[in-house]
Amino acid sequence: MQKQWIASFLICASALAPHAVAKSVNGVGRGKPQPHVTREETSQERQDRLDREKQMEDDLAAYLERWKADRQAPSYTSIAYSNKTFRWGFAWGQETVGRANVEAKRRCGPGAEVLCWSRGTSFCALADGPRSYGAAPGETSTQAKAEAIRLASRIAPGARIVLVVGGNPATITQPK
Repeated sequence: MQKQWIASFLICASALAPHAVAKSVNGVGRGKPQPHVTREETSQERQDRLDREKQMEDDLAAYLERWKADRQAPSYTSIAYSNKTFRWGFAWGQETVGRANVEAKRRCGPGAEVLCWSRGTSFCALADGPRSYGAAPGETSTQAKAEAIRLASRIAPGARIVLVVGGNPATITQPK
């Protein structure tokens, strides 16, 4: 009974003691109790902390403004194809449809013609096959891919999706 009382007393006393719980040393035994020291922050430390918090709030607000502006800014994507070289080119994130078309043609090479372009969060997809190709825009990547396959299959079967461009933020997918 006396051992239980002593153990209870020690547990209560350790809870009220002004020091932290001792840590184990290398997982064996217990180390010396470390005194728990508290101090109030100085006025300079408080001001520094408040300045850091204000800077973090300002940085977050600026980031959110940039993010909103980027989402609202028009972004154009375009896909071009060359019957001479059988190569395709694309552009994304352009400010105008004209710039997107020029960039897609430049990447494609000689004899390129623009097959598809989209704006904002829409997509363009290109299907290419042994004897046919097709490109189409769509509100989603799935819609664009389905329409591109449908257009290519009207000429000859066997086309598969080789490129999907678009969305906000812009993504480029080239299935293997």
